[in-house]
Amino acid sequence: MGIINPSKLIAFCSLGYSNLDIYTMIQLSGYEVLTNIHYPVSFAEDTVNLYSIVHFVEYGVLSFIKQARLLHVLCISTVWEIIELFVVSEWARESWGNKIMDIVFNILGFCSFRKVFQQKNI
Repeated sequence: MGIINPSKLIAFCSLGYSNLDIYTMIQLSGYEVLTNIHYPVSFAEDTVNLYSIVHFVEYGVLSFIKQARLLHVLCISTVWEIIELFVVSEWARESWGNKIMDIVFNILGFCSFRKVFQQKNI
């Protein structure tokens, strides 16, 4: 039938409908559902895990790009955590606290690697 008009979706949200209600209404109306957001079910569950180390190291590696700045790290990290809300895979299901800690580990990795390796003139 087509793609739903975003203004109609915003109207549903402002009327207090939940995600599931909106998703169901869109499906029943015959529109194509392009995305579905997966809100975390917990705030503090599993805030630090093995992926925290991955975040620390990968943003540490990013620090070797001389043009990269802390603002870039904040933007990339925040956008990625928002994108994860739309990812269907189970690995993207994490708590709000974990999302916040991922960003913290990204910043710590970037700043730590910058400090250590700039002192050694690398």
